[in-house]
Amino acid sequence: MAERIRALGHLAPAKLTEAAAFAPGGGSVNHTSAADMVADLIADHEAAVRRMRDAGTKADENDDLVTTDMLTDRLNFHEKALWMLRAIVAS
Repeated sequence: MAERIRALGHLAPAKLTEAAAFAPGGGSVNHTSAADMVADLIADHEAAVRRMRDAGTKADENDDLVTTDMLTDRLNFHEKALWMLRAIVAS
């Protein structure tokens, strides 16, 4: 992702503290049980999917096919993870 940000002419986050601004907040994580941990993962993947769909739509509207393709690939990963995590919870 950093390479794509640079390719678009912007500076990518160079420090972990800068990159943390892109990550979901960890303050509300509840680790009291395995089911709670899986629920946290599901929520984080769902948030990532929503943000990537919005970003992918904007990239597509701006004829940025490379970014659209990159986000489509990442969406595939997160949606597969959601499918597997939901299957675990349903068991």
